Amino acid sequence: MRISMFSQDVFITQTNLKHKNILKELKKLKFNKVGSQTPPTFDTKQHISEDFNVLNNFSYGKEITLEMEKVLKLAIESFGFNCDFYIVNSWVNKIEPGNYSEWHHHLNFWLSLVYYPHGTFSISFAKHQMDYFDIPVKTQTTMSNTLHTFHVKEGAMIVFPSYLKHKIGYNDTNIDRYSIAANILPKGTIGVNDGKLTIA
Repeated sequence: MRISMFSQDVFITQTNLKHKNILKELKKLKFNKVGSQTPPTFDTKQHISEDFNVLNNFSYGKEITLEMEKVLKLAIESFGFNCDFYIVNSWVNKIEPGNYSEWHHHLNFWLSLVYYPHGTFSISFAKHQMDYFDIPVKTQTTMSNTLHTFHVKEGAMIVFPSYLKHKIGYNDTNIDRYSIAANILPKGTIGVNDGKLTIA
């Protein structure tokens, strides 16, 4: 009998924000180009907003923040945790046609969140594991599956552990792809004894 002990969950839901208005404002932001993180170097056609607190300085920032907080509460509860939280930073990703991001994760954070104000795009996740063997797979199970891709539509919001490797899917459209991302830390007292920590 096979018993699944552990799994890696993500939380995804649809939101009712003013997506078209938000997208229009996102296009007005200033962006910096993201360089290739691994050799050989190539033109990533990926840009990131200059502002890493975009929700604090954005005309729809308050509405988006409130929605993110609502979704985060639902996600944290569904993950089985009992913890308050706060959004530490936020930024906008812009991917030009014919490109994608490299695999990455977010160090020093607990959860990450992405909101998609438009389009039908994708985000992929890689299993958090040590690669000891490359065993041929006959059936996809929680044990054998090492990659999962979500196809997200306008209004989607997804929450996942920050250590989970992920990448922005290939933009096969003829328009720039925009998304708003944020990193989250637990708030209050966590842990016990010599592992006790209070995060204000």
